[in-house]
Amino acid sequence: MTVLGLEDGGLLLHSPIRLDDADREAVRALGPVRAIVAPNLWHHLFFGPAAEAFPDAERWAAPGVAWRRKDLSFQGELGTANPIFPGLDWHVVGGSRLLGEVLFFHRASRTLVVTDFFFHVLRRDDALSRTYYALSGTYGRFATSRLIQAAVWDRAAARETARWILDRDPVRVTVCHGDVFTVTPGSLESALRWLLV
Repeated sequence: MTVLGLEDGGLLLHSPIRLDDADREAVRALGPVRAIVAPNLWHHLFFGPAAEAFPDAERWAAPGVAWRRKDLSFQGELGTANPIFPGLDWHVVGGSRLLGEVLFFHRASRTLVVTDFFFHVLRRDDALSRTYYALSGTYGRFATSRLIQAAVWDRAAARETARWILDRDPVRVTVCHGDVFTVTPGSLESALRWLLV
């Protein structure tokens, strides 16, 4: 989960995880939760408990999540509805209905927040995880998984996502799989080469 600070002093919870009492209190200490987002078709398992913990927060879904999770209620689907989150830009990844991912950009910190569009797995202790990430092309490097690349059938639409990322010129990227990535010259272009060629 990534907790994003909004310009109005509120918070947006991106890809909520299982929250215990201490976690919930730690989040409340940062400010009021204004929005909770299920950011793609695969990261919604703990959305319901987060919505219960913060009942005043708006609940937003990436494209397709509401259809998949009929047990949850949402204000709307990002891309169909266009909410304003003060201090954040957001973009629906094009070219793949299997991913249904929404990217966020926190303007004040110049941080790109992704779910599965990029991985940055530097170390795993168990052999099975190391093998999986190595086969996906993401072990020890900042990259898009080969599985995600294969799920993109409309490269022109996905290329708009690459341009959106580069136009924002982030200095760091938070990922749901791996460590925060600090952008170096050419690193984003290298990670996006599969789309830009």
